[in-house]
Parts: sequence; C-alpha cells; structure tokens
Amino acid sequence: MQNIKNRGLSNRFPNEVREAWIFWHDCLVCGKNNYSALHHIISPTVRFYKKGLFNKSALNSCPIHNDMKCHLYNESYLHDDKIVKKLLLKVYAILLIQQKYQLRPIDKDFLFVYRKLYDR
Repeated sequence: MQNIKNRGLSNRFPNEVREAWIFWHDCLVCGKNNYSALHHIISPTVRFYKKGLFNKSALNSCPIHNDMKCHLYNESYLHDDKIVKKLLLKVYAILLIQQKYQLRPIDKDFLFVYRKLYDR
C-alpha cells in the first residue's frame, strides 16, 4: 500500500502556487465555479515548452475543472497556440493585477524564458 500512497505526478505544483489561487473560484476554461485542478499551461507536450524548474511558476498554473469538458482529453484545445497565450495573459492579469501576487524568482525566470508569448 505504501507504493500506491507515494505515487503521483512528478509535475505537481508546489504549495506556494496552490496558495496563490486560494481566493480564486472559477475555471479559466469554462468560467464556472469550483475548479478542481491546476493545469500546466505550458507542459512538455506544448510546442513552446523549454525544460526547466521555471515551469513550476504560478504564472504557468491555470485553475481548471479536471473533467472531460475542460481538461481531460482536451489537449488539442489547451495546446493551441492562441489558447496557450490567452491563458498565460489571463493568469498574469488575475495573479498580478487582481490578486496583487508578488513575483518570486521562479516567476521572473518563467517570464523571461517565455517573454515572447506575452506579446499581443
């Protein structure tokens, strides 16, 4: 039983990222309340992906319903270039402008690496 208990995704977000969303309630894909997961906007299967710890930044996290409509089996939508950019800008606006999130070094690294994706 111990093996099952310790198993899980290796790409989970750290507590600091989950805490950044503590006062947020909406799924950023469908807009409905009670999101159930944090999705990596830029994951290894997204064409913009660059390997590095900066991918665990809060700016790469997206509150989402972990269901068939919003997340599961929805890769073609979530990995579309326009949607990736839209979600990055949405997260930036929510965290930094609405929630007054304080950037950490990992967030600054993320912004630097993916700076071109923030161009409109």
